[in-house]
Amino acid sequence: SREGIYGEMDVEGILNDIQIAHICLSAARAAKFILSLLRWPGVVEAINEAGGWRPVESLAGKLERFQLDRDFPDEAHFVQLSNIELFLIRLENDREDMLNVARASQKVLQAMWKRFKRGGGRIKRRHTYDAMIRQVLLDDSKTAVF
Repeated sequence: SREGIYGEMDVEGILNDIQIAHICLSAARAAKFILSLLRWPGVVEAINEAGGWRPVESLAGKLERFQLDRDFPDEAHFVQLSNIELFLIRLENDREDMLNVARASQKVLQAMWKRFKRGGGRIKRRHTYDAMIRQVLLDDSKTAVF
């Protein structure tokens, strides 16, 4: 049973949990997308015809070698492309863990939705933060899927 009143720190923790769950779901979906895209029939041939991964790997390697990934944190993820084969192996090896994290994140979000959704039978005492949390859950659910 939930307390009738919770403070800003409680709400901050709830919003942080929602954000982390959406980040985990987005990461799992991104990994799945990248693996399926790069294994799509004809993609490997097209990449090889265009000169292969060498130019991408070279540029990503320079980012790391000259520590530009530290100076430009928004582009730091490109360092992962310094060796495409190892990158794909890491994604493949982490697939099961990512799936487990995504499932756990989905459960967190479902529990949050159940806790803060409108209606649901008996009239329950609502807190002023409920509507805001509910809206965050709705807004994030629209942007988390790509």
